Amino acid sequence: MLTLDAHEGGKWMTMQAAMSTAPEAAQSLKDVSQNLYDSVAADFVTEGVAFEAYPGDEALEIARNAVAVQFSSSSIVFEGTSELDANMYSPDVVYRRGVYMLVYRSVFDYLKNNMADFVTAKTATEL
Repeated sequence: MLTLDAHEGGKWMTMQAAMSTAPEAAQSLKDVSQNLYDSVAADFVTEGVAFEAYPGDEALEIARNAVAVQFSSSSIVFEGTSELDANMYSPDVVYRRGVYMLVYRSVFDYLKNNMADFVTAKTATEL
């Protein structure tokens, strides 16, 4: 139904997210994932926390793409704010935890309120 891939590292200064971009992924799955992305982005704006699109590609070796195609699942990846390669304490853990709690709360609230859209999107891939 929904695959959530969340991790940190890679010297990102802003919480980033991306949905499946594989051409092989069903449009219905991409659409519900985009709606989720837009909702999370709006929650970040409301909270005054930086958020942006994660630069990715269409390769099926990337989890968010492979899951969408292989398992007919909506998918979204979150790349958390951290400079773990350079300094594991930047930004501080309290900030990083808060950013992830915002992600999880936003995703789960959206999913709870829009579960039928995810079911419909998955069902459309099975027809």
